[in-house]
Amino acid sequence: MTLPAELSSNPLLRPSPLRRGALPLNEVKTAHFLPAVKYGIAVLREEINAIRDNPEAPTFANTVEKLERAGKLLEQVGAVFTLFGLSKSSGVLRR
Repeated sequence: MTLPAELSSNPLLRPSPLRRGALPLNEVKTAHFLPAVKYGIAVLREEINAIRDNPEAPTFANTVEKLERAGKLLEQVGAVFTLFGLSKSSGVLRR
């Protein structure tokens, strides 16, 4: 799934300029979370649909392993959200 232009400035979604793909946490704002979660859910749905719609016979590699790898973006956004919730807790994050 191609990242929409309106989300290209979201540090939770764009490719990281830092070593080893570390996220620039100093750039993340609370307003970035909701669009990132919505996009992460859309990507996960697309990944699951691709597994479901695969015309090949199901195998461990093309079903179980693909399901295991699906949703990595959403997991990453969720991990940062948890980190912010624990360390930068504000009313906006608690709602």
